Amino acid sequence: MKNRLINFLAIALIALSISSCGPKVSDEFKGKISEFENQWTSASTQRASLIETVQREIESNSMMHGIMVAKFDSLKASDPKQKKLNNELLTDLEGKMNNCKVHGENYNEISNLLNNGGTNWDATTAAFAALKSKIGKDEVEQAEAEKELELHQQALASGLSELEQLKTKFESIKASCAETCSAFDQTIKDLK
Repeated sequence: MKNRLINFLAIALIALSISSCGPKVSDEFKGKISEFENQWTSASTQRASLIETVQREIESNSMMHGIMVAKFDSLKASDPKQKKLNNELLTDLEGKMNNCKVHGENYNEISNLLNNGGTNWDATTAAFAALKSKIGKDEVEQAEAEKELELHQQALASGLSELEQLKTKFESIKASCAETCSAFDQTIKDLK
């Protein structure tokens, strides 16, 4: 009887060890991990590109504002008795210069949101890398990995939504900025 019990336990242990030797995460789920990684990389690239574009516009806007101020000051100096310039025209030009300055502030706001916004890109990237490493080392059960992936997918959806909103806001500011600069330049040309 004792031998039967020992044989039964040995067979049970062998069966248990064989069934637990396989990977904890299915190949199908690993495919989902790979798909998410591609999506996250693409979104991160879009974010980095928008950060660079906004930074260029911040620099360009600062330069344009400086040029506007220089043109305005030169115009005022060339007409000290205000033969061409009246208060209404001066106020209009000053308003356009102020709009240009506000556009720069709006670009800075977008830059800050991209760098410090609701989606913590660096933390999500690090957490996903840790999950991928645990899967590669077979240190995580699929159920736990699925929960983590779901959180990362939520971060991706949130991040893409934020990016789209910021792109839309950026394009609106850029169009308004171009219109303001063009109107300012046209007013200066008309005075010459």
